[in-house]
Amino acid sequence: MKKVVKYGCLSILAIWGILFVASFVIHLIKGGKGDNTEEQTVETKDSIVHKMHFYYGAEDTTSLITMQSKLMEKYPDAAELDTINGYLSELREKYAMLQAEWKVSFDKLKVKKDEFKNTTWYENPYFTHNVFSNNVSLYIGRKGDKIWPCAKISYTGSDWIFFDEITFLIGQGTFTFAFNKHKDRETEVSGGRVAEWVNMGIDQYPFSYIADIPEFDNAKIRMSGKYTHDRSITNTEKKAIRDVVNGYRYLLSTGCTGMSPD
Repeated sequence: MKKVVKYGCLSILAIWGILFVASFVIHLIKGGKGDNTEEQTVETKDSIVHKMHFYYGAEDTTSLITMQSKLMEKYPDAAELDTINGYLSELREKYAMLQAEWKVSFDKLKVKKDEFKNTTWYENPYFTHNVFSNNVSLYIGRKGDKIWPCAKISYTGSDWIFFDEITFLIGQGTFTFAFNKHKDRETEVSGGRVAEWVNMGIDQYPFSYIADIPEFDNAKIRMSGKYTHDRSITNTEKKAIRDVVNGYRYLLSTGCTGMSPD
């Protein structure tokens, strides 16, 4: 079941870049060589060096390793080999530090295992997301080496709002969290209070937007339908989101593959 998000002006390039980098961390730390499978073309040293600087600036380490191999093969005495080796050493060190930071967050996560479904769930360590709460949280599902992000968003109060739309304000941008109001929205009544919520696997677009929430002081959520409920995202929610996002990045860096939820 694939979810599609309508998004506003907030850029997702940064989070996508980090997730792309994460998939190569172990390869880089171990000093692996690039897979030079592109067509063989005649390239001058100046052309290779120009690409080398470009890929370093873009932190495209796979292509940078390919340029290293080309220089070593075609121009083994080139002084630029010292430069490219320095670039790779710098990036390996940077990614190793990032992975260490991600692991700190990952080690905090609460782990629940469902042996019948062969699924492991990783949840934030700061609160248990009961549906009778006003909370936004992320968590991770895992089967073998396949992982996918999930979101749980809930409202509780003395009156119904009958929400059919969820909108986040992050910085100066907004995005609408897409869900099927007939299938994904659930409700419950207990002790004079009502609860309305969604709890579902999400794709990378909504994940990347929610992952940005901890970076903004003014992050807010609006749940609207027959009535509207607005509130600010709390600092506890932000810490919880950050640790789950970093835990997801860590799992990618260890060789897990991100996937869309079924």
